[in-house]
Amino acid sequence: RRPDDPAAASRYDDAKSAGVPLLRGPGGDDSSALASAVEHCHLGGVVEICRDHRSEWRDRGRYSPVGPNEEYDLRVMMSGTGDGSPYSHLHRSIDLRTGLAFNPFVLRWHADRGLIPEVFELGRQCPNDLTRYIRGDARLSDLSWVQDLRTGGHETATAKLLAVDVPLLGETDSPASLWERDQMRSLAKLSNKLARSRAGGDAARAAAADKRADLIEDDLTLISAQRMLQRGTETGTEVALGAESLLSLAREKIQSASSSADEDGDARERTKAYAVSGLAVSSVLLRGEEAG
Repeated sequence: RRPDDPAAASRYDDAKSAGVPLLRGPGGDDSSALASAVEHCHLGGVVEICRDHRSEWRDRGRYSPVGPNEEYDLRVMMSGTGDGSPYSHLHRSIDLRTGLAFNPFVLRWHADRGLIPEVFELGRQCPNDLTRYIRGDARLSDLSWVQDLRTGGHETATAKLLAVDVPLLGETDSPASLWERDQMRSLAKLSNKLARSRAGGDAARAAAADKRADLIEDDLTLISAQRMLQRGTETGTEVALGAESLLSLAREKIQSASSSADEDGDARERTKAYAVSGLAVSSVLLRGEEAG
């Protein structure tokens, strides 16, 4: 095969795509098939065989005495970039159909199949490749903060976490649930604390971290208020409400509790709780108006 002959390259790629599955067929041997795929840089075959064996190993359960077979470990292959590695030639090859090198190809293969956790797990072996890949794949853009946290970019991670207002997985056209908003803001709070601690004597960075901290606390206040206002009626699928909607809900709850025929202590306590929640929401709105 001449590398400068596109037609020959295409025929060679077709031959690899047809040959590796035949080696795995009835009476075949995955070890030989993998060796052939590695030798001829059939990236799709390499990933598919390794994925099948990893799934088989995982199906045994966490308490199985049988460990993963390193022969089929993609992590070893992805980190084997040195000249002495038996996989170094994989990193010098380019997949004809996608135009991707080995590590980005592995990441995309898993992303195409919705295996997002595996993308980040395997990406530990090639953090720079993962960072570049995330930037180019819109499906992972709302999760790029994961890599920012891993690489110490806490300021960037905090800003991205504050911007997440849609479900991270599944349908992204709907607004984030209350639970998801709570998780994202709690992570943002921890990330921002690290960013603030590393600001050192940089007054501008410290001030930015303090401003983010105020925004995070306001969001957490709204989350707490919504939980209080919906206590007893929650289903676990509540959508996170904005401050104006929460203030209206607080008014409704207070009026309903106040006009209740039940004059015992429980009704009065509920009214107080709703009033406190309403005041907390009002304070968030007031700070927003002052800042805006």
